[in-house]
Amino acid sequence: MDPKSDPARRCMPLAEWPALDIRAWAMAVTGSGVLDGGGLAAHWKPNSRRAVINGYGRYLTFLDRQGWLDQEAGPDQRLCDGWLRLYIDELQKTVAPITAAGRIRNLVEALRVMVPGKDYPSLRRARQRLKSRARPIRNKKARMVPAEDLFVLGLRLMDEADTQPFPRQVWRSCTYRDGLCIVILACRGIRRANLAGMRLGQHLVKSGDQFMISFDESETKNHDPYQTTLDSCLSPLIERYLEIYQPILLNGHDNDHVWISSRGIPMSPESLYGKVVKHTKEAFGHALSPHLFRDAIVTSLGEKNPEHAWLSMYILHHQTPRTARKNYDHAKEFHAVNDFQATVLAMRQAAIKRPRREPLRRP
Repeated sequence: MDPKSDPARRCMPLAEWPALDIRAWAMAVTGSGVLDGGGLAAHWKPNSRRAVINGYGRYLTFLDRQGWLDQEAGPDQRLCDGWLRLYIDELQKTVAPITAAGRIRNLVEALRVMVPGKDYPSLRRARQRLKSRARPIRNKKARMVPAEDLFVLGLRLMDEADTQPFPRQVWRSCTYRDGLCIVILACRGIRRANLAGMRLGQHLVKSGDQFMISFDESETKNHDPYQTTLDSCLSPLIERYLEIYQPILLNGHDNDHVWISSRGIPMSPESLYGKVVKHTKEAFGHALSPHLFRDAIVTSLGEKNPEHAWLSMYILHHQTPRTARKNYDHAKEFHAVNDFQATVLAMRQAAIKRPRREPLRRP
């Protein structure tokens, strides 16, 4: 069965939750006065809220399918060790290990903010065990592409838009737009939601002969403001898109979003994701998501300039270099293999140059 059609994997929407659960969630995300601070999830960003809603909704779906979803009960009565054990068993059979760990993490967060002060030790232990055992089932290293190859792909798409015949001008404009998007991703590895939400004059600003990209603390994952300058060599490419191709895509509509779809409306993060996946699969034989561009940047920097690998924290907007080394740097194995091969080669060459012993002569 297609996973998207599997009723067991459905995440019950917030509107379908029992009344007491809806009320508890509303209190958790509602802000209040300056002194009391409001609900525990009042400061969460939309993506965080959406993930936790889906995680809790997935658990409610499980209870409903088993006949255990009491419409009169509240979230503080939704969990017992037996139910949790069966739910985790089902998750482990239907989703990847990291996804299962994420579902339990989001269930923990939902109950933490909806039932403040109540402790669920079994749930916390399950979260830690699943987190420690979770391993990706896809080999990211096997799909890795050098950042410079991704950059060249973007330039090639823009060149095709400028030089090749297209049946429709809007298709030409989409090709140039996709190429520019890939180039910026290959240079800065901006997160998909931030990239898709860029607006002219707010997130993309011309300063002198360079363009600047900036997001305030409310728009970034780590709640720190982000600001970076793009190399001046990209300025003519960006200006060409804004002056020639973006107006074709807008088709008379007034919009300040940077990335415009063929229908004249802002591209969604999902649409942008699909375009990047499509072009990288055609170019390299396997798809790279926008998030894998971050891996490519860190890995390429570690392979070509390992002494400057610490700079990745500024490129990817991390607070410490450890995050990039742990999650994105795949160059460690590359250097280990190269060092081993160099050692073996040196030993082999030394053995070849060593003078041979003359054979013993019998008297």
